[in-house]
Amino acid sequence: MSTSVFPEPAAATTRLYLSSLTIVVRYSMSGRSAEQKIRELSFRIQLRIFNRVSDISELADEIKNSGTYLIYHDKANYLSKIDTVMSEIALCEKNNVFDTEFTSKMKQSLDERKQFVLNYNSNFIEQRKIDYKYLWSKGSFSLV
Repeated sequence: MSTSVFPEPAAATTRLYLSSLTIVVRYSMSGRSAEQKIRELSFRIQLRIFNRVSDISELADEIKNSGTYLIYHDKANYLSKIDTVMSEIALCEKNNVFDTEFTSKMKQSLDERKQFVLNYNSNFIEQRKIDYKYLWSKGSFSLV
């Protein structure tokens, strides 16, 4: 599970900035109005954020379907990815790039995924205890 879907946080921010800058330069060459360029840029950033949140949701599904304990390194990696996207959303929110409905939905989705990752191991252990409870009871003696 150590495959990286996202680059490191600093690289991700730099790449997002450079991609945005490339889009601005490309559109400034065309004959579109400044307002239309801003809307298009905002839409592209919104789409990129949406895709990153979707990727994080897929990672959460992978964790859920893995059937194994989540090791510290992977847990920290997932939480770092979530925090990176949250900071990007906060930056866009601060600069009024998105409407508040989109921002609140993305934040809510990321908060849910973060709580899932934080609580995964304890929930996993409890579920395993329930699933294998019959192994802990032998005769009149309980091993729990």
